[in-house]
Amino acid sequence: DVYPQSWKSTLGVFYMTKISVKTKLKAVEEYANGNVTLASVRHKYGIAEHDFQIWVGIYARFGKGPLLNPPKVTGDFRLNLVKWKQENLASI
Repeated sequence: DVYPQSWKSTLGVFYMTKISVKTKLKAVEEYANGNVTLASVRHKYGIAEHDFQIWVGIYARFGKGPLLNPPKVTGDFRLNLVKWKQENLASI
């Protein structure tokens, strides 16, 4: 499985890159081993800072399981979220 995770900039144009689950786990484990900095791993794999910080936090708290099998967002969930947003005058 491949999930969109990072934004790259080229000549002022931003586009999303896809980071495989295998690469995501490899990057997080490389950082978790403590021999490299967060920034060096991010740059090596082309991962956005915010995304990588989230992955590191998930890995530290829950292990690799959630990184290997991220939760799925269903159509029903999205529909319920929109309904809740409208009923509660909330912004997301």
